[in-house]
Amino acid sequence: MVTPVALTDAIPLLTNPDGAGLNTAQDVRLGMLAPLFLPGDVGNEFGVRSGVLNRGTTTPSMKVRQNGTADRNVIINGGTAVIHRSGQGPYLCYMLNSATTLLLDLSDATNPRVDAVVARVYDKNIAADTGAPAHGPLYDAISGVPNASVNLNGTPGSAGAPPVIPEGCIPLAYVTRAAGSPGNTIVDANITDKRRAAALFGSTRVLLPGDSTAEAGIVHGERRGRNVGSLYLEDYWSTTDSKWHGTREVTFSFTPVSGSGTPAVPTASPGLTYGSLTIPDLGYDYKVRFGAHAQVFNLNSDSAAVVAIHDGSAAGTIVASGSDISRNGLDAGPSIPGHREISISAGVSKTYVMTIQAVGDQGSINWANTFENGGVAVVAPA
Repeated sequence: MVTPVALTDAIPLLTNPDGAGLNTAQDVRLGMLAPLFLPGDVGNEFGVRSGVLNRGTTTPSMKVRQNGTADRNVIINGGTAVIHRSGQGPYLCYMLNSATTLLLDLSDATNPRVDAVVARVYDKNIAADTGAPAHGPLYDAISGVPNASVNLNGTPGSAGAPPVIPEGCIPLAYVTRAAGSPGNTIVDANITDKRRAAALFGSTRVLLPGDSTAEAGIVHGERRGRNVGSLYLEDYWSTTDSKWHGTREVTFSFTPVSGSGTPAVPTASPGLTYGSLTIPDLGYDYKVRFGAHAQVFNLNSDSAAVVAIHDGSAAGTIVASGSDISRNGLDAGPSIPGHREISISAGVSKTYVMTIQAVGDQGSINWANTFENGGVAVVAPA
């Protein structure tokens, strides 16, 4: 006969007839809450990513801002946060008030410093918290070490850098405090948003200002959403190659040069710049293909018009081109069909320039920035 092996616990496991079998709060956190949220680290089945559950409302969840009349108070928006504690699982903390006031310590008389505004959980059922001043969640501020100059990217806890964030806390903002009385007037320009996003397992984690796009994912298929300029992108994490990958095609349009003209363009010239575009660092590998059309006229008979896409500048490497020949004075409409793909690795921003020129019998080129003229770069995830 098989001898059963006990699992850690089951939830809910309420009182049985003899009065035993109650779940603890730790049971609920580890057994019920932890599986609902995005993992926080590799190799810990019950580890949960700490952060703010941003609701996407008009008032950003738990965002820190200056007081209406600037002083050493800060205002913290309401919201919900997930705070994981080692061996304890996740605590769900929420603040119903839409605007909570937190008074920071006085500034240092001699040197500036960086303070951290945090959300934290004290749990007096944990030995480390038995001497804590409170039991439960609260907003708090931790003062940094003063120094002649501040360094927001310095080693946490060192002079002039943000303070160390202790167990049971998540940072919401860093506040740069000037020395003396000016440091007691905190304005939005002194506040750096450090909120990181938490998310339900299987949902898209929309990055907050404290998140880093360089941060690796944890589980295969994990999704993140983020803004890159005016774009909103969603990526997924692959444990196959340990990279983020895009999920959809994105089209960028060349910005045409305004106006029109009839410049003489010698055959040896690199061409006349007609438009340009910049593809920002998208945070993942991609392939790009180009499409373009430049309707030109006033070419001599048997002259060719060429439209080309150059890497970096009008004199850069040609990565795509197309041409057409004008016969008996007919207009030429050189086009790039958009079939060749170029692979680009994550971590770089790319600029491309579109040019047109006349070759053969040459003559002059005349073009106008009408709806039929232009170019695009179509980016597809690699």
